[in-house]
Amino acid sequence: MDTAVLLLSEVVTNAVVHAHSAARIEVRATRRLVWFGVRDTDSRQWPVQLPTNLGASGGRGLQLIATLAAGWGTYGDDDAGKTVWFWLRR
Repeated sequence: MDTAVLLLSEVVTNAVVHAHSAARIEVRATRRLVWFGVRDTDSRQWPVQLPTNLGASGGRGLQLIATLAAGWGTYGDDDAGKTVWFWLRR
């Protein structure tokens, strides 16, 4: 549960800070995996995983997601915007 909260917090923060958008959260679960999606309204600003910079005060959110999630990605939404999603094993 702690991992889900951490990663969801990172993606929602990215939507607010970088996409300047409210975020809509969607969660789906199967017996083995839980899928989390965060939708924002900016189809121009796509997430980019930055190289590690240990001196930086930010920019590690997608690295955390890539490391801790079973998978992650993005897709565009039909009515302008995008969803950033990740899977966690139960």
